[in-house]
Amino acid sequence: MTHQIQGQNMVTSSLAVNCVRGLRAALARLHEVYKSKLVYVLQSSTETRLNKFESMEAFQLAATLDPRYKLDWYGDPLGYCKAKQPEFPVLTRLAAKYLAIPATSAPVERLFSIASKLLRPERCNLRDNRFEQLMMIRCDPQ
Repeated sequence: MTHQIQGQNMVTSSLAVNCVRGLRAALARLHEVYKSKLVYVLQSSTETRLNKFESMEAFQLAATLDPRYKLDWYGDPLGYCKAKQPEFPVLTRLAAKYLAIPATSAPVERLFSIASKLLRPERCNLRDNRFEQLMMIRCDPQ
């Protein structure tokens, strides 16, 4: 699930609410079986740290708008909404606004990590255009 929610080329914001609820349910099942302090601490930490994401309007709307949770269909939610744009223009605008929110900053952090490896002190005389070219080569998924 961590790999999915840190996705770079996929809709992730709609996963946040479901991940929090799934984690909460899994910990509740563990608590019934083990009743250990570790499980209690994990439950408490989950409530303290992740509960805010479940109540954020942007994540609620993204989960509501994501067709993966309503239809017997799996694929690209933005592509689906774009195809349905003539039928549902307002819904398409809402989906584009809220489904495009990344659930984590992991893709941006990866980009900065790559940049820090390219722009080392011994390479500090790189020109901007050369640095951009190196970043494009390094970050190109193909």
